Amino acid sequence: MPCDAFFASYAPPVSSERLPAPIASRVIEVVPRERSVTGLRAAVDDVRALAQQPPTKQLRRFIFVWFRVFVLSIKGSKRERVDVRFPIPLPIVGGLFFPLGLTRQKALKALAVAESSDDPANAVSDYLDSVMGFEFVRVDERKGDDKRELVVVGFD
Repeated sequence: MPCDAFFASYAPPVSSERLPAPIASRVIEVVPRERSVTGLRAAVDDVRALAQQPPTKQLRRFIFVWFRVFVLSIKGSKRERVDVRFPIPLPIVGGLFFPLGLTRQKALKALAVAESSDDPANAVSDYLDSVMGFEFVRVDERKGDDKRELVVVGFD
Protein backbone atom coordinates (compact mmCIF):
# COMPACT_ATOMS: atom_id res chain seq x y z
CA MET A 1 0.00 0.00 0.00
CA PRO A 2 1.90 3.12 -1.14
CA CYS A 3 1.35 6.44 0.63
CA ASP A 4 3.11 9.78 1.14
CA ALA A 5 5.42 8.53 3.92
CA PHE A 6 6.64 5.47 2.04
CA PHE A 7 7.94 5.17 -1.49
CA ALA A 8 7.14 1.47 -1.79
CA SER A 9 4.42 -0.79 -0.47
CA TYR A 10 4.64 -2.41 2.99
CA ALA A 11 4.81 -6.03 1.98
CA PRO A 12 7.04 -7.31 -0.77
CA PRO A 13 5.15 -8.64 -3.73
CA VAL A 14 4.15 -12.26 -3.35
CA SER A 15 5.01 -14.48 -6.25
CA SER A 16 4.14 -18.07 -6.97
CA GLU A 17 7.81 -18.98 -6.35
CA ARG A 18 7.36 -18.48 -2.59
CA LEU A 19 4.11 -20.37 -2.18
CA PRO A 20 3.49 -22.95 -0.85
CA ALA A 21 6.12 -22.98 1.91
CA PRO A 22 8.01 -26.26 2.19
CA ILE A 23 7.18 -28.18 5.35
CA ALA A 24 9.87 -30.36 6.86
CA SER A 25 8.93 -33.87 7.83
CA ARG A 26 8.94 -34.63 11.54
CA VAL A 27 10.35 -37.83 12.98
CA ILE A 28 8.44 -39.27 15.93
CA GLU A 29 10.06 -42.01 17.95
CA VAL A 30 7.80 -44.56 19.54
CA VAL A 31 9.18 -45.99 22.76
CA PRO A 32 7.34 -48.94 24.26
CA ARG A 33 6.41 -48.60 27.92
CA GLU A 34 8.08 -50.86 30.39
CA ARG A 35 5.36 -53.03 31.87
CA SER A 36 7.50 -54.92 34.38
CA VAL A 37 6.88 -54.82 38.11
CA THR A 38 10.49 -53.88 38.84
CA GLY A 39 10.26 -50.91 36.48
CA LEU A 40 7.03 -49.78 38.13
CA ARG A 41 8.57 -50.19 41.58
CA ALA A 42 11.58 -48.10 40.55
CA ALA A 43 9.28 -45.38 39.19
CA VAL A 44 7.23 -45.34 42.42
CA ASP A 45 10.42 -45.10 44.50
CA ASP A 46 11.62 -42.22 42.32
CA VAL A 47 8.37 -40.31 42.88
CA ARG A 48 8.53 -40.96 46.63
CA ALA A 49 12.11 -39.69 46.77
CA LEU A 50 11.15 -36.64 44.74
CA ALA A 51 8.27 -35.77 47.11
CA GLN A 52 10.17 -36.42 50.33
CA GLN A 53 9.17 -34.12 53.19
CA PRO A 54 11.71 -31.90 54.93
CA PRO A 55 12.51 -32.70 58.58
CA THR A 56 10.82 -29.47 59.71
CA LYS A 57 7.46 -30.68 58.39
CA GLN A 58 7.90 -34.01 60.15
CA LEU A 59 8.69 -32.20 63.42
CA ARG A 60 5.74 -29.86 62.90
CA ARG A 61 3.37 -32.82 62.76
CA PHE A 62 4.38 -33.85 66.29
CA ILE A 63 3.30 -30.42 67.62
CA PHE A 64 0.31 -29.46 65.46
CA VAL A 65 -2.24 -31.12 63.22
CA TRP A 66 -3.16 -28.80 60.38
CA PHE A 67 -6.69 -28.63 58.99
CA ARG A 68 -6.17 -27.88 55.32
CA VAL A 69 -8.37 -26.81 52.41
CA PHE A 70 -6.84 -26.94 48.92
CA VAL A 71 -8.72 -25.59 45.90
CA LEU A 72 -7.39 -25.50 42.33
CA SER A 73 -9.52 -23.96 39.60
CA ILE A 74 -8.42 -23.98 35.97
CA LYS A 75 -10.50 -22.18 33.36
CA GLY A 76 -8.75 -21.96 30.03
CA SER A 77 -5.37 -20.36 30.64
CA LYS A 78 -6.43 -18.90 34.00
CA ARG A 79 -5.29 -20.81 37.11
CA GLU A 80 -6.49 -19.99 40.61
CA ARG A 81 -5.08 -21.79 43.61
CA VAL A 82 -6.12 -21.52 47.26
CA ASP A 83 -4.26 -23.38 50.02
CA VAL A 84 -5.53 -22.54 53.52
CA ARG A 85 -4.12 -24.17 56.68
CA PHE A 86 -5.39 -23.88 60.24
CA PRO A 87 -3.22 -25.24 63.09
CA ILE A 88 -4.91 -27.44 65.66
CA PRO A 89 -2.74 -28.11 68.75
CA LEU A 90 -2.95 -31.89 69.09
CA PRO A 91 0.54 -33.04 70.10
CA ILE A 92 1.92 -36.34 68.79
CA VAL A 93 -1.29 -37.27 66.86
CA GLY A 94 -0.05 -36.08 63.47
CA GLY A 95 3.41 -37.59 63.90
CA LEU A 96 2.14 -41.02 64.88
CA PHE A 97 -0.99 -41.49 62.77
CA PHE A 98 -0.21 -39.69 59.51
CA PRO A 99 2.38 -41.04 57.09
CA LEU A 100 5.62 -39.06 57.15
CA GLY A 101 6.10 -39.25 53.41
CA LEU A 102 4.26 -40.05 50.23
CA THR A 103 2.73 -43.52 50.47
CA ARG A 104 3.27 -46.04 47.68
CA GLN A 105 -0.41 -45.84 46.76
CA LYS A 106 -0.26 -42.05 46.32
CA ALA A 107 3.02 -42.30 44.40
CA LEU A 108 1.39 -44.83 42.06
CA LYS A 109 -1.54 -42.43 41.63
CA ALA A 110 0.95 -39.65 40.76
CA LEU A 111 2.44 -41.89 38.06
CA ALA A 112 -1.04 -42.59 36.68
CA VAL A 113 -1.82 -38.86 36.65
CA ALA A 114 1.41 -38.15 34.77
CA GLU A 115 0.75 -40.87 32.21
CA SER A 116 -2.81 -39.80 31.46
CA SER A 117 -2.13 -36.06 31.21
CA ASP A 118 -1.16 -33.94 28.23
CA ASP A 119 1.07 -31.81 30.49
CA PRO A 120 2.58 -34.31 32.96
CA ALA A 121 4.78 -31.83 34.86
CA ASN A 122 1.89 -29.54 35.84
CA ALA A 123 -0.46 -32.44 36.52
CA VAL A 124 1.96 -34.18 38.90
CA SER A 125 2.84 -30.88 40.56
CA ASP A 126 -0.85 -30.13 41.17
CA TYR A 127 -1.43 -33.63 42.51
CA LEU A 128 1.58 -33.58 44.86
CA ASP A 129 0.61 -30.12 46.16
CA SER A 130 -2.88 -31.38 46.98
CA VAL A 131 -1.84 -34.59 48.78
CA MET A 132 -2.54 -34.61 52.54
CA GLY A 133 -1.90 -37.01 55.41
CA PHE A 134 -5.61 -37.71 55.93
CA GLU A 135 -8.18 -36.58 53.37
CA PHE A 136 -11.85 -36.17 54.21
CA VAL A 137 -12.94 -35.15 50.72
CA ARG A 138 -11.23 -35.12 47.30
CA VAL A 139 -13.34 -33.87 44.41
CA ASP A 140 -11.81 -33.55 40.94
CA GLU A 141 -14.40 -32.19 38.53
CA ARG A 142 -13.62 -31.75 34.84
CA LYS A 143 -15.95 -29.95 32.48
CA GLY A 144 -14.45 -30.22 29.05
CA ASP A 145 -10.79 -29.90 28.20
CA ASP A 146 -10.24 -26.39 29.51
CA LYS A 147 -12.25 -26.34 32.76
CA ARG A 148 -11.25 -28.20 35.91
CA GLU A 149 -11.79 -27.84 39.65
CA LEU A 150 -9.99 -29.78 42.37
CA VAL A 151 -11.06 -29.49 46.01
CA VAL A 152 -9.33 -31.38 48.82
CA VAL A 153 -10.22 -31.07 52.53
CA GLY A 154 -8.34 -32.92 55.26
CA PHE A 155 -5.62 -32.99 57.90
CA ASP A 156 -1.96 -32.58 57.16
